[in-house]
Amino acid sequence: MAELKPERIPGPQSNLRDQLTDRKAWTDGIITPLIFLTANGIWGLRPAALTAAGWGIGVALYRLIRRQKVSYALGGLVGLGIALLIALRTGRASTYFLPNVVFGTIYGIVGLISVVLGRPASAAVARLVEQKPVEWYRQRRVKNAHMGVTAVWSLFFLARSAIRYFLISTDSEAGLALTTVVLGLPATALLVVASWAFLKKQSASVPPPQTLTPEG
Repeated sequence: MAELKPERIPGPQSNLRDQLTDRKAWTDGIITPLIFLTANGIWGLRPAALTAAGWGIGVALYRLIRRQKVSYALGGLVGLGIALLIALRTGRASTYFLPNVVFGTIYGIVGLISVVLGRPASAAVARLVEQKPVEWYRQRRVKNAHMGVTAVWSLFFLARSAIRYFLISTDSEAGLALTTVVLGLPATALLVVASWAFLKKQSASVPPPQTLTPEG
């Protein structure tokens, strides 16, 4: 009889890494808002809310049946519910994007604060994904590279939030749909690739993590 090995339970680092690299989770952020805006243009606000809610629940159930990762989908359902409640409460489909504005602004401010404090947020995220020792990210060249990357990402979040807030204030649903597509997955993916390439280039001359010793 084959020996049964204990199942390895993923820790918080593994869960976060899975979420950051889950392409399905990224595309959910584009598809659901577009479904909501399209349905709103055809049938109106309440049917659009029901359509978007039905889509979100359907995606979560599909992943559950297929035994795929549902943690992000379930978390997305909570965010979707809040966004839909705001839109229904205000009677304006554009306010569906207010939570995105709030969280984007928070991300941007937190990122800039981390730069000012010399603890770049991108280094913390990279460590969760790469699982390199903390000493690696304390090396001056690596740290400075992450400071620059964090600053760029922070400005990106703040700029995107400002654009969305302006479009919400002018009730421009077409503009919000366009920014969801252009400033969503395409812009984010491009920035991820550019950040990865820059960090790799800047850290090329830094000794391998296993040869580093803690800085005193």
